[in-house]
Amino acid sequence: MTEPELIANIWRTPTGEILQSKHRHDFVQDSAGNFIDGGIEGYTRIGGDILNENWENLCVYSDDPHEKKRELFKWGSRGGWVTPAEMTTEHIQAVLDTQKQIPEHIREMFVEELQYRKEQK
Repeated sequence: MTEPELIANIWRTPTGEILQSKHRHDFVQDSAGNFIDGGIEGYTRIGGDILNENWENLCVYSDDPHEKKRELFKWGSRGGWVTPAEMTTEHIQAVLDTQKQIPEHIREMFVEELQYRKEQK
């Protein structure tokens, strides 16, 4: 069995703040200097008070329920960052038709979203 793929890189820091790194070079930091970086590119870099046991992994993976993925994954768009739940059906279809470079697990999540919408009607 293969390892689940990362869909959303989200952590609660020792200060209780929630950070989400959306892409490879998205360095995000809390008020105490704790940080994450790396997006969903297959690695996560955590810094600051890394020995503190109060870091909480809130990451979303490809084997998580679709309802969780559709609300927490962030897609960069001209209007900013949007979740699949916020995207129009046409927007998702355009992503699938034109963005051939996206990882397969992200493509599958968008296909799942289209299926989810059909089932909700």
